[in-house]
Amino acid sequence: WLQHIDFFGRTGINDQNMHFCRKRSEKLPIAQELQLTHFIDDRRDVLDLMPSLMRIWFTFDKDEESKSIRLKPSLTRAYGWAAVKDVLLESSRHSSD
Repeated sequence: WLQHIDFFGRTGINDQNMHFCRKRSEKLPIAQELQLTHFIDDRRDVLDLMPSLMRIWFTFDKDEESKSIRLKPSLTRAYGWAAVKDVLLESSRHSSD
């Protein structure tokens, strides 16, 4: 499907940089192997498996119920990709201080 929609050509992402897994529990070993510093997911249960990473809970859901969910201090909520960009830029500013 990714090839069919020309995902790699349109985004410039190298297909060798894509990693797929069948189970959510397989994400942590991949993240550790790649030595990721940040991890974005739309499922909090997946993010809870990533204790040593900057975790961003990605959601388009801006309703009051979603906003009222308490997050661990290490988890940042982002409503949409523009917000993810802002979080990552802010994170990089703090890491260079």
